[in-house]
Amino acid sequence: MKPGGILLLLALLALAAPGRAQRLSAATRRAVTELRHSRLGRRHLVGTGIGRPCPDTTGGSGLCQASNAELARLANRLRPTLRSYAFGILVRRRAPEVFPLLRRHLRDRGRLSVRKVHVIGPEWVGDYWLEVACGEASGRANCALTPGQQASIDSLLLFQPGIWLSAKSRLLRELPAAPRYYPRVRHLAHRPWNFPEALLPLGRYQQPRDIPLIRRSLGYRATQANGRGRMALQVVRQFPREAYYPKLRRLFGRNLAWKYFREDTWQPLFEALAQYPRPETVTLFQQAFRADEFLRERLLVYLQVALLKYPHPQWQPLQAQLQLTDYQQQRVREYLERGY
Repeated sequence: MKPGGILLLLALLALAAPGRAQRLSAATRRAVTELRHSRLGRRHLVGTGIGRPCPDTTGGSGLCQASNAELARLANRLRPTLRSYAFGILVRRRAPEVFPLLRRHLRDRGRLSVRKVHVIGPEWVGDYWLEVACGEASGRANCALTPGQQASIDSLLLFQPGIWLSAKSRLLRELPAAPRYYPRVRHLAHRPWNFPEALLPLGRYQQPRDIPLIRRSLGYRATQANGRGRMALQVVRQFPREAYYPKLRRLFGRNLAWKYFREDTWQPLFEALAQYPRPETVTLFQQAFRADEFLRERLLVYLQVALLKYPHPQWQPLQAQLQLTDYQQQRVREYLERGY
């Protein structure tokens, strides 16, 4: 017998051991075995069109006939794809077991390949379950959680240590500046915890004591692989302060001399500097006209967007110097329409 088959047999024996509450029925054990050898069982792929749908109540074939208690046990024991399939059936039934399972698996970092329409990407089990239960894929009107349960999950994501899901990063980006969140947000914003998204809600508090942390987070070129410098640029753009200006000027010069091009760095950098209308900023922006052709074509688009977003008489010499092509003007309109 193959090692995978041995592991499956041991798992099924453990699930069906005498004396254990809620033993699996023979039909459910057969369904697990069949599912283990199906396309769903052989691959780590879940998402749209993967697995046959089940009715809202027990019935049908396969795991669709399993009870809620059996599915809850399977969702805790099987490999990531199969336990996600069992969890999805519970969500469609609006079963009361959904909330306890979510709480238990917020630290679940089993890897899945999730297919959304025609795109396949990696995702943690915890993130996928949150999306299935109450995300955009399920639709807010079809959320399997009550408002109180959603608030409890958000509280765990924010305050419970050891949770590293992408859902936590998304929550931090949208977190309001409520006083009760400030100590936790400031704690997460420090580098060792690797949650650069915490810088954005930290900036909303507008506390002078946080300025050195945000300024330091800009880094040498604001292009760190973990996104900390780029997130700090977002903060500085939304909440400008005089203390940030010298660092922004140095970042502009270093990025201009750097051999790599990062769109997600240059655009917020131009917009952050455009909120300091002074001759020094004009001199800085004029360097974009002297860059090489590849860089100049892109920088002038970001410059035009920044000047239109933050108009000021100080920018008149730059506006007179800007001569954009039709393609560049189209890019400017796209940035302004989409709110980039």
